[in-house]
Amino acid sequence: KREREILTQTYKKVLDIAIENNIRSVAFPNISTGRYGFPKDIAAVIAFESVVEFLTSDPSNKIIFVCFDLENFEIYKEQL
Repeated sequence: KREREILTQTYKKVLDIAIENNIRSVAFPNISTGRYGFPKDIAAVIAFESVVEFLTSDPSNKIIFVCFDLENFEIYKEQL
């Protein structure tokens, strides 16, 4: 019911923790798209929106997306 909001908050929380701990690079897997079955295309949009918002305030960080299957890879490639 609140899956989109929770996923968005997850990205933001991880990025906040990175800032608090002076971590300059973060790798994200395809959060919630495996066992939890969250739609991969929607998850990718949320991931990119969250990261782009973060990078506009601090572009010196490095964000890596880790895709565990070809379908996710193709969806993330389209987002780029």
